[in-house]
Amino acid sequence: LVSMVMLSPLTLASTATPEAQALIEELGLTEASTPIAKHPLWQPQKVVVMLPAALGVGSAEFEAQLATAAGDVELVFERSGGFVIPAEMLAGADGVIGICTPPLLTQADAKLIWVHNYTVGMDHCKGASEAQLRDIVFTNNKRLSGPAIAEHAIAMLLALTHNLPAYAAAQSEARWAREISDNVSFGELKGKTLLVVGLGGIGTEIAWRAHGLGMRVIATRNSSREGPDLVEHVGLADELHA
Repeated sequence: LVSMVMLSPLTLASTATPEAQALIEELGLTEASTPIAKHPLWQPQKVVVMLPAALGVGSAEFEAQLATAAGDVELVFERSGGFVIPAEMLAGADGVIGICTPPLLTQADAKLIWVHNYTVGMDHCKGASEAQLRDIVFTNNKRLSGPAIAEHAIAMLLALTHNLPAYAAAQSEARWAREISDNVSFGELKGKTLLVVGLGGIGTEIAWRAHGLGMRVIATRNSSREGPDLVEHVGLADELHA
């Protein structure tokens, strides 16, 4: 999805498959005001793609999708499964799809103009020079991990409110522990109030799932008091305790 935005001079709508378009609309993804295709230094010939096994991005289908999106741009796949690209592979690279790290920034030459980070967090992307901060476009997977993390949060909420860890422990010991139910006092989620601290991409995904379970949802956010209609009240971050 990202490669179609970044590598192609065409518009997002003209390049997106129906599946990608549905994801774009579902997650509220938007194009930058100035696409990288309009960057004065962007004349891509080579893009290095990291395939770290730990992130599950090493499938043949993934490679094929990138190749289709890249067109005439040469894709060089780093298949070691690690998080460091050899210096000789980085030579002459215009872009990197992978994990932004200090070694990547140190070893890249002046041609590097785009670094896409597979994860949302950019905390390992350190050590960029002033020239790199000025010229390189840094992107990440903002919002794309929201659904999976939101489902995990709801799973944890259900597990804790229904005391599932205690039942699982008893089951592993082959015990029929009826007494566990005596300690379950939370009741159904329906009608309960959920406070989402930080109504961003992940927070919004959690909010609409909780709303679907019949919960009253309120939230805080740093940027504004705006939120989807299903959130009854949105306060600012400094109003958290209230």
